[in-house]
Amino acid sequence: VTPRTLFRIASCTKMTLGVVVMRLCEQGLLSLDAPITDYVPWLRFRDGEASASITLRRLLSHTAGLPSEYTPDGTREEAEAEAILQRELMNAERIADPKDALFHYSNLGVRLAACAVERVLGLPFSEIDRRYVFEPLSMSHSTFDLNEAATRSLAIPHKSRDEVLHYIPVNAARHAVGGLFSNVEDMAKFARMLLNRGAPLITEASWRQMITPEADRFTEQ
Repeated sequence: VTPRTLFRIASCTKMTLGVVVMRLCEQGLLSLDAPITDYVPWLRFRDGEASASITLRRLLSHTAGLPSEYTPDGTREEAEAEAILQRELMNAERIADPKDALFHYSNLGVRLAACAVERVLGLPFSEIDRRYVFEPLSMSHSTFDLNEAATRSLAIPHKSRDEVLHYIPVNAARHAVGGLFSNVEDMAKFARMLLNRGAPLITEASWRQMITPEADRFTEQ
């Protein structure tokens, strides 16, 4: 293992989505507090008021009342991501009213936020992250493409008791929640940006929005 060895960084990927959303808010393309249905009009729950009260702020702070999911293996095509998300949300049961602002970690919620970003920009999330985060920060080794990652030094997943997993799962429908491959050098550049109060990617005001807690109550349902 060296500073350039790639690892699947899992949910640390979510931080890159947060930065992208704040950049788009600064550009006036998104609003943290607009109904998410402004960007994803197909979203419907049996309680119509619930859909209107879900916002990007609630989704990114895990206070939208949505359940979570963990499906590490799935489609390899990002073009299928929105249709898959729509099917999963149609069958999802909300665990809380969004107005209650209860924290519940939700991969579905983060995927919905990423869907809004993709619809606004008309690009897949991997390309959005490249343009809005990787290239500006010179994170030249970060990628969502397993084939590209495999051409470099790539850590093989392990389980407890030294069990090696020779298969690395990929689900392009979940890129934004945990699909990124990166290394110490690139993540140090991302961390430097956060320690520098968002510069050079976002304003200090946006950075403060990112680090401000939105809830102090949680549910384990």
